[in-house]
Amino acid sequence: MPALVFKTSWAAWRQVVGGFDSHTLPWYCAFAISVAVALDPRALRCRRTRAIPLSGSSMIDAFWQLLVDAIGPDLAEFGEVSRLIQTMFRLGIAALLGGVLGLERTLRSRSAGMRTFMLVAVGSAAFVLIAELIGISGGDLSRVVQGLLTGVGFLGAGVIFRSSDRSHAHGLTTAAGIWLTASLGMAVGFGRPASALLITLLALLILSPFGRRLELAIKARTRRQQK
Repeated sequence: MPALVFKTSWAAWRQVVGGFDSHTLPWYCAFAISVAVALDPRALRCRRTRAIPLSGSSMIDAFWQLLVDAIGPDLAEFGEVSRLIQTMFRLGIAALLGGVLGLERTLRSRSAGMRTFMLVAVGSAAFVLIAELIGISGGDLSRVVQGLLTGVGFLGAGVIFRSSDRSHAHGLTTAAGIWLTASLGMAVGFGRPASALLITLLALLILSPFGRRLELAIKARTRRQQK
């Protein structure tokens, strides 16, 4: 066995030093396997403790089998077509609704625009989707939501700034919009697109010229009463 390992390692090394291309890939694999066997002879055996032949074709087959065993569980999700379609639908709806709210902010030339709102909505939906996929529920899921809202709060704080005389704060409406966008993203992620749509429509009504005129009218009336 040591003589066979030495011969295989020497032949593989001669091919490796010649350069890397599609023809020398099996020799790279042979050299790696030979080194592994030299360090631990048990590496020569597969799951069923059957020795792996060291011929070229068998070595390539063993390499691909090792690759499948390594990343197969990660790719198994692609076989669940219905689940993938559901995930794509939810993330797409979250991006669409977040983009609608962000478009209103973009048209008003605010610091956080359409892309920011879309990313917040998709990110919020993705967090709760992943938590649902890996089986998080109950109190653990509530902690995921709490962490998400805390992170979005820091993001919203970044768009708030005071005027030069520090008498007025700007960006509060945009920050509140980001926070609201996270809620509609979570609603979509939990499989409640109708609730997310209602949240979006109500937010658009509040941000519309009607909502702004209503706010200005209330402020003007309050000033008159104070005088």
